[in-house]
Amino acid sequence: MSVAHRVTIYIPIHHPLVLNSLGAADFGIFNIVGGAIAMLGFLNASMASATQRLMSYSEGEGDKEKQKKEYY
Repeated sequence: MSVAHRVTIYIPIHHPLVLNSLGAADFGIFNIVGGAIAMLGFLNASMASATQRLMSYSEGEGDKEKQKKEYY
């Protein structure tokens, strides 16, 4: 069973337990913080892919100065 399947199975079981232990207000804060962390993780992955693409493109052109400018 993959990690995605485990998470899909885990979330419906997990949420009512967390809701009961935190309460409605704290559960909302918990979800906002979790959403922000997920969004930043997506942004990090997107920026890493974009940087790698630009670096690879500059490497293919043989332009070391452009690589230095993009990376630093």
